[in-house]
Amino acid sequence: MEKKNRTGFEKSDSYKSCRNRYVKEFRETLETMDMEERDKKSLEFIIDYFENKYSPKLSSRIFMFRGPPGVGKTFLAEKLLKALDVEVVYMAYNNFSFNHMVRCNILDEVIEKVNNNAKQQAIFLDDLTHILKKKRDDSMLADDEYKKLTQLIEIVKNDPRKIMLITVNNLNSLSWVIMDRIEVKIDFDLPGDASKEKFLEMEYGEYLNREQRKFVVINSIGYNYRELAEVIKLAYRLNNARITMRSIKKAFRLYQSVGLGEYEILKGIETDVNDLIGKKKARTVIERLVKIYRNRELGKKLGLKGANLLLFYGPPGTGKSFTARALAGELGFPLINVKGTDLMDSPLYEIDRIIELAKRYRNCVVFMDEVDKFIGNDIFAPDNPLLGELHSSVDGADDREIQSVLILAVNDLSRFSKTFLDRFTMIRFDLPSYDERADFFRKKVKEVKKYVKINVSYKELAKNTDNMSFRDIERFWNELMFHHLDNKTEINSRIVHNVVSQIGSDKKIELKGYI
Repeated sequence: MEKKNRTGFEKSDSYKSCRNRYVKEFRETLETMDMEERDKKSLEFIIDYFENKYSPKLSSRIFMFRGPPGVGKTFLAEKLLKALDVEVVYMAYNNFSFNHMVRCNILDEVIEKVNNNAKQQAIFLDDLTHILKKKRDDSMLADDEYKKLTQLIEIVKNDPRKIMLITVNNLNSLSWVIMDRIEVKIDFDLPGDASKEKFLEMEYGEYLNREQRKFVVINSIGYNYRELAEVIKLAYRLNNARITMRSIKKAFRLYQSVGLGEYEILKGIETDVNDLIGKKKARTVIERLVKIYRNRELGKKLGLKGANLLLFYGPPGTGKSFTARALAGELGFPLINVKGTDLMDSPLYEIDRIIELAKRYRNCVVFMDEVDKFIGNDIFAPDNPLLGELHSSVDGADDREIQSVLILAVNDLSRFSKTFLDRFTMIRFDLPSYDERADFFRKKVKEVKKYVKINVSYKELAKNTDNMSFRDIERFWNELMFHHLDNKTEINSRIVHNVVSQIGSDKKIELKGYI
């Protein structure tokens, strides 16, 4: 006759084999998670607890997984509970297939099943704040639910045969009274590159080769685990049940992630360093960064720090945004494009969040444009709290270095201290020189000569656009082409002069309106 375990269930050889497999799957899944080592050890501890390896008095048995949706809380909890050789009493929206399980619909049922029950049990409350009743017109839990939850926690605390696992998306509905009773709180966040690589290898290794997995990791900035799975499934559907690099790229273009939905994220950028006009120092910096990021150990061996922190400064329209785009394209990284307007609602929170992104993700370029629009605004005092927050975030008070390429773009440096500026490689962007303008127009004239008759040289065009920014020059060229489309006439010196005058007049009107 088969031996029985402490739950009263038979332990056949096949059962033992199945449990060993579940334990292995749990440990493999745990390895993919972005969490502190102490938290991983705490969860490993649970596996052995029911084997009477540890003192109940010295063992924590009430756990909470907290974090946004899709970051693996329920996924890991399910793997853990399957690995335990005990009865699982649970409340959840989803159905689970634990070996020995009792599903309940209300807390009263959970309490009834566990109170004065001699079995070893795991109590699982998934997505707590959604499965319990709330006060009318309030996000807080109803008073009777609080009482029952507190009662359940006390039952578990007083019975060493029980453990409890709770998952929550946010803590808004929970009082400090409940939180104080939770013994181990484990935070879950969006997965980093290493965790995504492990997840993809474990879950989709038979469908994606190494190159494809690497591409998915690099281009899934801000994705949670659920979204990673969905973009892979989309790639599968797009190519008639076969995943290719082409279908993966198309899937990323079509799929809308909610993780960083408020920011513009550019992927598959084709612009690179060859598209830059002039910008000798910018080219040099880009070439250095490409070497460092393509050889991860090189920067460590050379003791390089802060090479990935760049500050672009100069008048508007001088190519700061374009250069950031070229850098991202040259590296093959996505570009997270953060504008000043993205920071207006909750600037302190947003600065923290952006710097946290830059610390978590290595394979991306984070570009904060027009930083002085929210730091340099006259409504802020000289001891601007936003500037202080940016200082401390870049300083890395938590000893975690920024991993991504972080670029700040400003028009005016006067709001920044020397101490702050010293942390960055500074690149000045001036109005384009004659040579840069000539190079620009030479390429443009060559591109359109089959379609447009131009009776002025690229050198003359360069001379007529002195003191214009690249943005103005682009506009100037567009106006010339529109003139040709509207009138079907050649481009001559008179037309060039008229367009230059018109742009000058428009700029004066814009400046007057701004003032």
